[in-house]
Amino acid sequence: MSWATRQQLHVRTMNRVLGGVPVKWGAVQSEGMLRKGGELVINGQAEIVEIILDNLPTSLFGSLVHGDRLTADGDTYEVTYDPSPMGDGAFCRVILQGPIAAPPPIYGPRVLTTATGERLVTATGNPITTAQGFIHA
Repeated sequence: MSWATRQQLHVRTMNRVLGGVPVKWGAVQSEGMLRKGGELVINGQAEIVEIILDNLPTSLFGSLVHGDRLTADGDTYEVTYDPSPMGDGAFCRVILQGPIAAPPPIYGPRVLTTATGERLVTATGNPITTAQGFIHA
């Protein structure tokens, strides 16, 4: 078992014992500790922050930058500060803001061509449902 695999196993075990939540950033997945509300020293000043994500593996999340978005416990958050190392630097802490609501889907006109070649268009963009229950988007 490689060192990276052992580290990931350690992170998963530690976060599960402490009540960690799933964290996803693009294709990267792990677990972290999501805390809401707290005070941290950032750039030498005490700041009150809304959301802190601790115990993230630096090897996976250390390249996050301000403005990146990630998902923690099913909600989307935006990174407020670049990650800061914890302890020996194997894990990092990320300050977030959110949760950020997903933008509503943008629908345009929908077109359905029937078997006889007739084109049906909805102006609202809502999917067309046939009497048989088929949805045409």
